[in-house]
Amino acid sequence: MFCRHCGQAVSAEVCSHCGESLKKTMHVTVEKGTRYVTWVWLAGVFSVLALFWWPVVFGGIGIYSGFRAMEEGNEKAGKLMMVIATACLLTGLLFFRA
Repeated sequence: MFCRHCGQAVSAEVCSHCGESLKKTMHVTVEKGTRYVTWVWLAGVFSVLALFWWPVVFGGIGIYSGFRAMEEGNEKAGKLMMVIATACLLTGLLFFRA
C-alpha cells in the first residue's frame, strides 16, 4: 500500500515517512440554512397525526419540531408550525376523542 500524501510504500495505518493517517474517513456536512426544512416537515406530519391519534403525544412532538425549526434558522416557519401543532393538539383533544 502507498501513502496518499507522500507516495511512499507503507504497511501500517500511519505512514512512517510523513505521519499521515491512512484510514479513510468520510465527512458529511449539512448547510445550517437547510436543516430547518426537516423539522418543519416533521412538525406538519405530527400536527396532522395529533388530530386523530394521541393528540397530547403527537401535538407535543409537533410543537417541539417547530421549536427546533426555529432554532435551526427559520424563526417564522418554526413559530407558525408551533401554532399549527398547538391548534391541532387542542382540536384533537376537543373534537376527535374516542
